[in-house]
Amino acid sequence: MKPITMKKITILSVLLSLSALTYAQKSALFKFKYAPDRTYTMNSKMDMATEMDLKSDSTNQVTNTSGSKLKVHMDINELMGASAKTAKAIAKSLPFTLSCNNYSISQKVNINGKENTLTGGNTIVGKILNGSIDKNGKMSTDTVVNGVPISVEVKSGSAALLREMRPQTMNFPDKQMKIGDTFTQEEPMTDINVPDMGITKQVNVKVTYKLTAIKGNLAYFDTASTFNMDINEHDTRRTITGKGDGSGTGKMIYNIADNYPQSKVNDINVAFNIEGHSTKPSTLKASMKIKRSTAVEYLVSVN
Repeated sequence: MKPITMKKITILSVLLSLSALTYAQKSALFKFKYAPDRTYTMNSKMDMATEMDLKSDSTNQVTNTSGSKLKVHMDINELMGASAKTAKAIAKSLPFTLSCNNYSISQKVNINGKENTLTGGNTIVGKILNGSIDKNGKMSTDTVVNGVPISVEVKSGSAALLREMRPQTMNFPDKQMKIGDTFTQEEPMTDINVPDMGITKQVNVKVTYKLTAIKGNLAYFDTASTFNMDINEHDTRRTITGKGDGSGTGKMIYNIADNYPQSKVNDINVAFNIEGHSTKPSTLKASMKIKRSTAVEYLVSVN
């Protein structure tokens, strides 16, 4: 029997190490949490196109005419950038400061062939707000700064930032995920607003994440979104009924070491058909199609 040489032992050790590394890359335990003394930076881009048709058989406040039609096409392009800087943990909460580095929005609206373009920013740009993160990862900011309540505009702007800074607390399984495993959670997409029907609803979608690869500290997920909604509302003046459905796809790269996403992209299309009947009587029908694309980049750094 030939003796095992040092060269063979070295090669064998390398092969065993590679084998162990390959095995380790097939599964991982995922968590989502904020750490103290970190800066979480977010930059997002959102493009949304909405088409809406309103048809009425009587006078109403949207068209202000009898038996008329209203056709609307709206494009929204939004850029947003912010940072959340955490401090030392206190009791059961983690203090942080939220700062908005950039916010711009462009909205192009075409109503029955007449086009109008609106552009603007947000009053929260350049402001710094204090806040805290609870044990469940929920972020909230103070509504009073130096004894003065923040304005409605700043409150609205901070809420928009938090929706992106808090990329939905990921409902990872409590056990290790292996390649091919999935989990599903509900996430907000947009709001539908049809004032003449008295409808203002948040549109949520179910998103299924499928783990496709693990490379070092990075995990790669494919996402599939589905949406279904039934509307059935009644009051003393009218009855509103309708249905909506939609689907979409996307990807997420997750940093296992930081317990935080590195990037997310998603494309989704949804459609609604809504009908309202009032006591006058009159009927208002609305059909709506929404196409939304988002891309978000995240960076975690030590303070």
